[in-house]
Amino acid sequence: MGIFNWISKKNKNDEISTKKEEITAGKAAAFNKAYDKVENWFFLLMHYVNYIEDNEKEIKSTIEKIKKKTNQDIKDELLLKDLLVFRYVNAFMWFFEFVNPPKDQNEVEINISLIDRAFKSVLDKNNKTDYFSELKKGFSEYIGFNELCFDNLEDFKKNYNKNFVGQIRDIAFESAGGFAGLSGQLNNFIIELIMTTLFKDRKVFDFEKDLSLTREEIEIVKEGSGVHIQQ
Repeated sequence: MGIFNWISKKNKNDEISTKKEEITAGKAAAFNKAYDKVENWFFLLMHYVNYIEDNEKEIKSTIEKIKKKTNQDIKDELLLKDLLVFRYVNAFMWFFEFVNPPKDQNEVEINISLIDRAFKSVLDKNNKTDYFSELKKGFSEYIGFNELCFDNLEDFKKNYNKNFVGQIRDIAFESAGGFAGLSGQLNNFIIELIMTTLFKDRKVFDFEKDLSLTREEIEIVKEGSGVHIQQ
């Protein structure tokens, strides 16, 4: 890249001022710092997405336990895919809100490319390449428009907050088989699973080592699902 030319190019002009050299070196240092920051952001996202993939086994195990408890069936694949879309949306919200709040369209595009790169990388590695198009489609449906840009960031945040609780209920409702799933505890157990998963996701995103739910979080899950959970 041109910004690094000062490293390798021998100065042919003895009259170039020290001030100009300092400015050029400063630009290179700033570029290096920005590059390191972006790579750190990507590492954070890979940490999060790898956890999501590894966590799938635990979710599948919990699904089987719920089936045995309720003696009812669950649409496993639908639940896993819908939950993955939700976790993908959460990555956008948390990254845009807490890691790199964009100041312009260019930064929005950088954020999107990093998030998509992380998800695509993990999906490709686990032979789930075709899932990515479903993530993009589900993301658009959730936020209410086709493409996220700087001009609609505030609408994105509003729609995210407005749809959050409803999304949890919709995922539970559909994966429980619609109305049939509401006849017993099945729907509540699925809501408990989703809420617990999202709480742990946020801890992973924040690089917390202990993923156990706090008393307050347990109460929130209990209130939202109607299930008395145990850690």
